[in-house]
Amino acid sequence: MNKDISFNVRLKVDNKTKMQTLVLEGELGISNANAIKAKLLAMNFTSDLSIKIKNVETLDLSSLQLIYSLVKTLHSKGLKANIESELPERMQESLRNTGFLDIVKA
Repeated sequence: MNKDISFNVRLKVDNKTKMQTLVLEGELGISNANAIKAKLLAMNFTSDLSIKIKNVETLDLSSLQLIYSLVKTLHSKGLKANIESELPERMQESLRNTGFLDIVKA
């Protein structure tokens, strides 16, 4: 039996400032990496981006690589990105151990 693994990727746009906010939540693990990538590729990033990572159940290297790739792509287009996260201490510790804490600021 295949259980659906819940995650949410959504793009919000402030109508006044045109600032875009990408929200990533839920199961951000390898089992959802292809679906997350597909959602990101379908989005149209036209301005500087605020990335918010919150309510995370799972976060692994596959999702971190997608986020890192997105940030590098935005920078290559002359856009800025900032990352905010609300991660449990156990995830922060894992990020410290892998060196990704500088990318995903907890």
